[in-house]
Amino acid sequence: MSLFGDTHPNKLCARQEIMECGRVLTEERRRLMEWDFTQEDVRRGMLSIPYPKSPGLDGFNSFLFKKHWDIVGDEVAQVVLEVLGTGKILKEINVTSVTLIPKSICPHQVMDCRPVECCGLIYKCITKLIAKKLNRVFPDVISYITRKPLLKVGVFSKI
Repeated sequence: MSLFGDTHPNKLCARQEIMECGRVLTEERRRLMEWDFTQEDVRRGMLSIPYPKSPGLDGFNSFLFKKHWDIVGDEVAQVVLEVLGTGKILKEINVTSVTLIPKSICPHQVMDCRPVECCGLIYKCITKLIAKKLNRVFPDVISYITRKPLLKVGVFSKI
């Protein structure tokens, strides 16, 4: 099992001639993708979530985890590392709510609202760690022209 999905025997393989046309990861970059996360990575990821943010669906914000890391840190790190190691996540952790917040007093269309997503802190920590790993190899596989609009809207820093 892999962090990025299961293997499926009936899944069609990518055509090699198409794969050779695009950018590929070097062996060094592949090894970067394979390194395992540590408890310290989890701690840094959790502590990097800004406060004050509103509580997630689990009812907690980052302040609780930061203030009481010495009490909850080992268990939180164990859960996060298990998810990252097995690729399996509890449905109670894998929950995100999207709410539309009106931009005006009387919105008439969906475009008159802005979406706000809310997820739990453990889920956010997991996605931060995955994003950190992917950010190391993105420049090698995504051209600057493709990355530029993503950088402009701050996609990589929003996680």
